[in-house]
Amino acid sequence: MSMSIQDAAHLLVTYLLEDLERYRPRFPVSDEEWQFLVQHARSANLPDKFFPFFAEVVTRYAEVEGKRGKQWRKQAFDYAAGGLAKKLALFDAAKAFLAKNKMPVDMYAYDTSYHNPVKRPSVGELVGYLSQFKNKKELDTERESAWKANVLVDDENWFIMVPKSHADAVRFAHRYGRCGTKWCISVSGDEASWRNYYEDFRGHFVFVYDKRSNRKYSVSSYSAGAIKGYMELLREYYNSQHIQRPKAEINQIVSDWLQNVRGIVVHDQEDNRIDSGELKKLLGADLWSLIVSHLKQQGGMYE
Repeated sequence: MSMSIQDAAHLLVTYLLEDLERYRPRFPVSDEEWQFLVQHARSANLPDKFFPFFAEVVTRYAEVEGKRGKQWRKQAFDYAAGGLAKKLALFDAAKAFLAKNKMPVDMYAYDTSYHNPVKRPSVGELVGYLSQFKNKKELDTERESAWKANVLVDDENWFIMVPKSHADAVRFAHRYGRCGTKWCISVSGDEASWRNYYEDFRGHFVFVYDKRSNRKYSVSSYSAGAIKGYMELLREYYNSQHIQRPKAEINQIVSDWLQNVRGIVVHDQEDNRIDSGELKKLLGADLWSLIVSHLKQQGGMYE
C-alpha cells in the first residue's frame, strides 16, 4: 500500500523529533515550540552537538519576551529561531575566522542570553562575527554571480565580458575557453599591472573570446583625465634635473606613449596590438558598437 504525502511528512517529523528527544527535558517549551526548534535546526543543517546551545538561546530569549504576553513569546520564537540556526550552522567552518578575531572556538564558551549576558563573549557577539563570515561555498556563489553579471554576450560564436577585478582577468585569460593569454593584467598572483591600468589610468576593459577560432582579445580605453595627468608626469620626469632630456625628445616620448593608449586599444592573446578594424570586422557592427558604447559609458575615452 502506497504512503500518502501527509503520512510521509508525519513520519519524517516524528523521526526528527525523536532524534533530538534526549535534549527535551532541559527546555521548558510546549510540544509546538519544541517541534518548531527541531525543524529550524534540521532545515539549517545545524549539527546535533550545537542543538542544545541553539535551543537554550531561543528559549531564554522567549522567556524574557514572553513576560509581555503569549503573542510576544511566539514572536520571540519566530524571530530568534528563524535566522539563528543558519548562523550557528556555520560555526565549524568559521573557527579559523573566529580565532583570527580572538573569539572562542568552542560554542559553549559563549553566554546564551541576548538580553543580559553575565559573561563575555555573548551569543550576540558570536552572531555578529558569524554574519561577517562567508564560507567557501558562499564566496564561490558570490563570485559566480558577479562573473555572470559582467557578461555582455554569450552565444554560440562569442563570449564577451567586462572584467571588474584581477580575479576576473585571471579567470578569463587562463580558465575560460581553450586557450590562455600573455596579458600582464591577467598574470595570476601579481595584481600590480592590473592596478596600474585599471586604477591609475582608470582603464576599462572588455574581453572577447571567439569560440569558433579559439582566439581571445582585450579591448580597452583609458580615461582622458588620467591620461592627461600621466602625460604631465612624463614631462616632469624627463625634464627633471637628473635626466634633462631636450624638449623635442620629451615631446616625441610623450607622443609615442600616447599612441599606445589613444582611442580603442586592441590586443590579441599573444599581447600583440592589432588594428581595431580587424576585430570590428570579425564581430560585426552591432557587437562592436556594444563594446565601444560600454567603454565610453564606463569612463570616457582619450581620443
